[in-house]
Amino acid sequence: MSALRVFRLSVDKDERARYGIDGVNAWTLPRVHCSACGSTWAATGEAYPTVVPPNVERFIPSPSVKILNLESLSSIRQSLQEHVPEGSPIMPGAGFGPYVATARGKMPDLPWPEFWTMFMKREVFETLRDRGIKIPRVGTPQLTWRGRGGLPDLVEPEAPPLIDVVGDWSDPLSTRCTACGRRSGWWQRWSLPADTKFPALYDIVRARNAVSVYLITETFAEAFKELELTGFVLKPVAIE
Repeated sequence: MSALRVFRLSVDKDERARYGIDGVNAWTLPRVHCSACGSTWAATGEAYPTVVPPNVERFIPSPSVKILNLESLSSIRQSLQEHVPEGSPIMPGAGFGPYVATARGKMPDLPWPEFWTMFMKREVFETLRDRGIKIPRVGTPQLTWRGRGGLPDLVEPEAPPLIDVVGDWSDPLSTRCTACGRRSGWWQRWSLPADTKFPALYDIVRARNAVSVYLITETFAEAFKELELTGFVLKPVAIE
């Protein structure tokens, strides 16, 4: 059996200067206030563009939305369990539904609204799918085009956070709150554990404990290179 190889997929910053996509997912899980550690927080990156959450009045941008307590967060998570892949963290700040945005400029094959959100031209997605690349679900952004020419046909691949990373934390003395899951600080260096297994149904996921990070399989990375696609950077991930 060949050794697992995983790559980090990220935005090509030079290419991104040529276009802009400004928006958010239709609904966002609000911040949570933790009575145990005292933190009020939300994470950035987790998104489910194909999922319309039940009880949308509990999500931003509903005017009735307030900061969640732990009980409310737990209730919302339970209502979403059947709509997202098993093991998904469903953190405060998670986005749901189509990405609603204005767009302009010269779009590469993989445009990025933010460094934690990746779109793909539909024709690229269909080519990858025909090659056997596993992207089970994609959302269709709702774009208002502000540029010249026609509106590009884009999709947002759904990449659930299903793999944990390990490494050096900025504050080694901090601990993760057992009530809300937050840990103050950030990853200074990270890698994948030696026993990591990529989820069988996916060739693209996010890191569960670093949800802004996209991870792809070697098969996906090779397809990107063979097709000579634009708009992204690939970097091998250390497995230790």
